[in-house]
Amino acid sequence: MNKEQYITEIMNSLSGIQKVEGNPFLHTKVLARLEQQKQTARLSLKLIYIFATCIAVLLSVNIFLWNEFTQEPIASSIVSTAANEYDLTTLDY
Repeated sequence: MNKEQYITEIMNSLSGIQKVEGNPFLHTKVLARLEQQKQTARLSLKLIYIFATCIAVLLSVNIFLWNEFTQEPIASSIVSTAANEYDLTTLDY
């Protein structure tokens, strides 16, 4: 009888439990947080594109300037001057 009384007490303790209601603003909070994360991701993606574009522009400017300064006439280069001094311009076989 002790076992039946124990089961009855447990079942009676469950009768007073009410259904839990959720926070009515939880859905709004979750959606707001998701939208905030989207905007942060968009901003960081824009910064990456801007940074990559700046690097590409600087690299292309440097390449064009480097090519402009390195393309000297052959007569004024050091190698051609040394070749002319030692008469290395002709082939003697």
